[in-house]
Amino acid sequence: MVRPKKQSKRMTCHKRFKIERKVKEHLRKQRKEAKLNGNTKKHKKDPGVPNLFPFKEEILKQAEEKKRRQEEANERRKQSRQKEVNKKRNLESLQKDALKEERNLRERKL
Repeated sequence: MVRPKKQSKRMTCHKRFKIERKVKEHLRKQRKEAKLNGNTKKHKKDPGVPNLFPFKEEILKQAEEKKRRQEEANERRKQSRQKEVNKKRNLESLQKDALKEERNLRERKL
C-alpha cells in the first residue's frame, strides 16, 4: 500500500505576512486589555540601606544572619531528604531488586 504524500509547508508570502500581522494585532490587543485591567505589577528593586541611616551596620548584620540561617535550614532539609533516600536504598533492598531482575530475565529467556 502506498503512503499518502505529506502536504507541502509552502505558503504564499501574502498569507504568511497576513498571519504575522494578525498575530501582532492580537498580542497588541491583549497587552492593551491587560493595561486597562490594571494587572501590571512591577517588582521594585530593593534599594538597600542608605548610608545616612542610623544603625546601618546592625541592619546589615541582621540581614546577613537571616540569610545564613535560611541557608542552614536548606542544608538541613537537603540532608534529611538524603537520609530518607539512603534508608530506602539499603543493602537488603538492593539484593531483592537484583534477584527480582534476575528472575525476570530468566522468565524472558524461557
